[in-house]
Amino acid sequence: MALSIGQCQELVREFCSIYPIAAQIAYRIRNTQEELYGQENTKDNVGTILGGFYPEQRQADFVASNFRDTDEFKGTLRHEVLGHFGINTFTADEKAGVLTAIVEARDQPVLRGLWRKLDKLYEDQPERIRAEEVFAFTCEAIRPDRPVDQIEAKKSYREVCVERTRPMTERDLSNITCMVAQGMHDRTREPQEHPWVDYEMRRGDNMENDKKPFHETVAEKLIEQLKQGIAPWQKPWEPGEVGANMPLNPTTGKRYKGINALQLMSEGREDQRWMTYKQAAAVDAQVRKGEKGTPIQYWKFSEDQNKTDAAGKPILDSRGEPVKETVKLERPRVFFATVFNAEQIDGLLPQ
Repeated sequence: MALSIGQCQELVREFCSIYPIAAQIAYRIRNTQEELYGQENTKDNVGTILGGFYPEQRQADFVASNFRDTDEFKGTLRHEVLGHFGINTFTADEKAGVLTAIVEARDQPVLRGLWRKLDKLYEDQPERIRAEEVFAFTCEAIRPDRPVDQIEAKKSYREVCVERTRPMTERDLSNITCMVAQGMHDRTREPQEHPWVDYEMRRGDNMENDKKPFHETVAEKLIEQLKQGIAPWQKPWEPGEVGANMPLNPTTGKRYKGINALQLMSEGREDQRWMTYKQAAAVDAQVRKGEKGTPIQYWKFSEDQNKTDAAGKPILDSRGEPVKETVKLERPRVFFATVFNAEQIDGLLPQ
């Protein structure tokens, strides 16, 4: 029998009592997938949608009537929250190490079968996205009543994701996912800033992904505003300092430029201040629960990487930590972040 919205809400409350860090995200539960994703997203058109996670908004979606029983819902909670939210409790470098180890383990026993399934379901997605799905699917097997051997888990993580002295096994991946879940239980892990990717839907066999590039989304929104006569540059400006109305990040003192400025200006906010969730928290302010962030993008042309010796092994300093070096990227990478307007944040001083 299909679950009700009330049943799902009660299961979420129970889940958050076990994993308190999971209470940091918003949960949106609707009876049908059309209510969540629009009338065009019927089962006939896109397949059955169970749920999805939006890291930019810190929001998890679930379609109550598509769940057969409570066990299926609990498994999907673990998939979306312990998996997609939990993996982002690693730093960017740590997460890259985990995903690289999962990719390199695609031919390992047990993992091979899961990789084949996900290669079919997500054939249009980059390999790192499929690797994160491997992580999330592995999280479905986590049980809160099973003890976690933290020493063994940390050993697995260090050997296969940091030192990379051997290939990852199914046992290693299970250890690492349980380590993350335990940290979300005892509050020793927190979400990190990342180049976010939305996991909009937990996909069925025939689901499609038509997400548009960032620049196309911004352009279409601006074109529509032009038609309505409400594009940012069509609004009357007050005389004064040049650029005074341009979006500003008050925590860095820098104004947003280019496509990011257009994106933020098109939101029609009176307050020009924008910042990330973490930046707001750093100044003792709080994004109001349920507020939707606005995505921006930026480019990275260099990054800090672990310095390696001639054999390809990380060089360690006197404390046993990997030595870092700044490396120019052959191919610049585009990153995404989510920012919130000051009007969406409590605790900020008036402008």
